Amino acid sequence: MRVLLVEDERRMAQALCEILRLEKYDVDHYADGLDGLYAIQTGVYDIVILDVMLPHKNRIQYCKGSP
Repeated sequence: MRVLLVEDERRMAQALCEILRLEKYDVDHYADGLDGLYAIQTGVYDIVILDVMLPHKNRIQYCKGSP
């Protein structure tokens, strides 16, 4: 299963990536909202885990499809 994690807090992202990889998930991580949006648009993911407040774009804007 392929997971996209969009989280700007470094320690939280490292912990989540480590846990998910130990469970045998293939994880891509981005710390910036715009980079995460690009990954969503260009990649194929089974699940996306989004932080609420991100640099440049927050989770609410993703859900609404706002630029």
